[in-house]
Amino acid sequence: MRFEGHYHGWQDTVYWSNHVDPAVAGPASHPRPVPSGPGVPAELEGTMLVLTWNDPESFAAVMAERGDEVAAVITEPAVFNTGCILPEPGYLELLRDLTRRHGALLIFDEVITGFRFARGGAQEYFGISPDLTTLAKGLGGGFPVAAIGGSEEVMSIIADGRYSHSGTYNANVVACAAVSATMDVLAEPGLYQRQIALGKRLMDGLRDLGQEAGFPVIVEGLGTVFQLWFSERPIRNWRDAERYAREDLFTAWWQEMLLRSVLFHPSQFENLFLSLVHSDADVDQTLAAAAGAFAAVRRKPLLTPALG
Repeated sequence: MRFEGHYHGWQDTVYWSNHVDPAVAGPASHPRPVPSGPGVPAELEGTMLVLTWNDPESFAAVMAERGDEVAAVITEPAVFNTGCILPEPGYLELLRDLTRRHGALLIFDEVITGFRFARGGAQEYFGISPDLTTLAKGLGGGFPVAAIGGSEEVMSIIADGRYSHSGTYNANVVACAAVSATMDVLAEPGLYQRQIALGKRLMDGLRDLGQEAGFPVIVEGLGTVFQLWFSERPIRNWRDAERYAREDLFTAWWQEMLLRSVLFHPSQFENLFLSLVHSDADVDQTLAAAAGAFAAVRRKPLLTPALG
C-alpha cells in the first residue's frame, strides 16, 4: 500500500500515483493506481493499493477489509514530495497500530525527512518506530550514499541469508566514513534546537509578510524544512494541493525572490530548506527580499484580479 503524492523511487513496483491527475485516479476515497511514467508494466497495478494520505477513515476501512492481504505500507512520515504536508495528530499512530495488528510491515521513506529536523529522523521526532527505514541524501552530508535499516526481526532476514542484499558499493569504506563524519557533526548538543528555532522565525516572518501583502498564504513545516503555500484552504494531501494551491502565484513570487538573490526550488510542490549552517543574517536577508517580492507580485496585473 502507498499514498498519492508520495515518491519512493523509479522502480516499477513503486513508481505510481505521485502527482496524479484526479480525473484519471478516480475518487479520493478509493483511488486507483496510476503509473507515474511510461513503461511501467500495467500488470503491477494489481499488486498495490493506493490511498489518500491523512485520511484515517479510508485507511482504517481498507485495512478492516483487506488488511491481512497487505504485506507492507510505505509512506513518507511527513510528505516532502508534495510541498510540505505534516501528518495530522494520530495519523502515524494509526498506521503503526493497524499494520502491526494485521501483520503488515510499516516502512518509513526517510530519504528527505532523515536528519532534517532530528538526528533520529522523523521517527524520533514523531515517536513512531517503523519496521523498515530508507535513508539517503542527508545521511552522508552530501556524499552519495543510501541505507536501509529496521527492526531486529526484519533485518535478521538479511543477516541469516534468507534474503540477499548485495552490491558493489555495499559498506563502501569512503561512504561509511562520510556517514560517520556526518553523524559526528549532527551530534553537536543543541544544533537542531537552534536551527529549528531559526527556521520557525523565517516561517513566521514569511507568513506575516505574505498576509500583510494581502495574499492567502499557509506556511507549514518543521523549521528546517517547510513550504509556503499560496492557498486559502488547508493542504492535507495531494488532492488538496492539486486543487487549492496557486502555482501561478508561487512561480511569480519565486521569480521575484530570484531577482533579489534568494534561490530555492521553483515548484510549489517542492520545499524550502534551512540548512544547519544558515544564520540569523541569512534569515534577515531572506525576509527583506520577501517583503519586496510580495509587493512586486501584488502589483502584477495578471494576478491581482484573481486575488479578490
